[in-house]
Amino acid sequence: MLLSAQIIMTVASKSAHLAFPPDTPPEYLSLAQACMSYDVTERPAMAQVCRELEAMKAKYAPKPPPSSRTNKVSLNVRPLKA
Repeated sequence: MLLSAQIIMTVASKSAHLAFPPDTPPEYLSLAQACMSYDVTERPAMAQVCRELEAMKAKYAPKPPPSSRTNKVSLNVRPLKA
């Protein structure tokens, strides 16, 4: 386990990088690496980050089940006359 000072020195010397699990989506990995670029001019603008994250959310988020309201049939029932 690294001490705070060791972490700071490792990051400052540009010898530290986050490790991502092997099943990390390539789009996420690419965006994360761009955001962590040591060259500030290579980092994406926040608006771009938000757009890319929204696109990933749409692609990878579970889809909700179809609404049961679309399958309902409406019946008008009148009481029988005696």
